[in-house]
Amino acid sequence: LRIASGDGTGNDHLIDVLMERSIGQMDALTLHYYTIPGNWSKKGSATGFDAGEWAHTLKLARGIEGRIEAIETVMDKHDPKRRIGLFIDEWGTWYDTEPGTNPGFLYQQNTLRDALVAALTLDVFHRHTDRVRMTSIAQMVNVLQAMVLADGPRMLLTPTYHVYDMYKPFKGATPLKTTLGTTRWHRGDDELPAVDASVARGADGSTVLALVNLDPERPAHVRTNLKGEFRGSILTAAAMDAHNTFDRPHAIEPAPFSARSGPEGLTLELPPKTVLVVSAPARP
Repeated sequence: LRIASGDGTGNDHLIDVLMERSIGQMDALTLHYYTIPGNWSKKGSATGFDAGEWAHTLKLARGIEGRIEAIETVMDKHDPKRRIGLFIDEWGTWYDTEPGTNPGFLYQQNTLRDALVAALTLDVFHRHTDRVRMTSIAQMVNVLQAMVLADGPRMLLTPTYHVYDMYKPFKGATPLKTTLGTTRWHRGDDELPAVDASVARGADGSTVLALVNLDPERPAHVRTNLKGEFRGSILTAAAMDAHNTFDRPHAIEPAPFSARSGPEGLTLELPPKTVLVVSAPARP
């Protein structure tokens, strides 16, 4: 594959010129998108944040969809048949490094907030698979929004890892068009939907549903027209900054979840600050 280095600053003109001059020399274009609650000199802490910082972080994370849509518009002008893919090869949260660690190593904790950032971002990718062909979180181990934290012989799985594991039924699936009606909630100047959703037809014909309750304080009542016996897992915790440590590596991890649809469809009660992924086998 011939991959062109694209945008990381919101520069649509750069994309336009690159597509115009080099469209025949590339198979994909890259995008970098980081969620930074503060600014470059004080990005914010990975733990110990309040509901306002929770809301602001999730709002910034959801902004990746607007960036993808803007790039798609420019790419469609030059490539209406969508031959060229969009690769989001760096994305994730970026906070101040953990106290006592080397600032150059970008080591940060990973909490329930990061799990929701991951779930919301994966849902966005599902909605844009006709152009988004590859994505890569930054990074795997001990750096930024890591899936694994390691210290010598000790290792733990982060909430972000668990979200990736929960979302495995979406691998090879086909996104289904979804209409979502949801209330909104506010923290300061930040307004967010209470619920985000992604629905797909699995490679095995199953129905796969992902739901995120963004509200850190209120449960969400969700009604769908989906039918079947759904099984999967749910990830939540009492604290917004719940996280695993080397002394308590299983402090936050998914729990099994199952639900059966009624005559009108599947109805669910989502606890606050929750990621849920369930699937139902193909109906005969």
